[in-house]
Amino acid sequence: MYIPPPPVICPLGPYPYCWLCRNYLDCPFVYIPPPRYAIPVVITPVRVPSCPLCLTPLTWSSYYKRWWCPRCATFI
Repeated sequence: MYIPPPPVICPLGPYPYCWLCRNYLDCPFVYIPPPRYAIPVVITPVRVPSCPLCLTPLTWSSYYKRWWCPRCATFI
């Protein structure tokens, strides 16, 4: 009998998608598998990178799946 896995609690939105990337596998949040039989599953945020040109925090583009600098208006 198939037993579905427990739901993953993503801080960005409902499993398996998040509102930023819309794709769980490409989510900028890192999936940490729990120890056996441990609940809940936790996803911890990765440190947001900064733009190498102006040091502004980058934002994740869901369409291009790349980091975007709103100040320089460029993809990194």
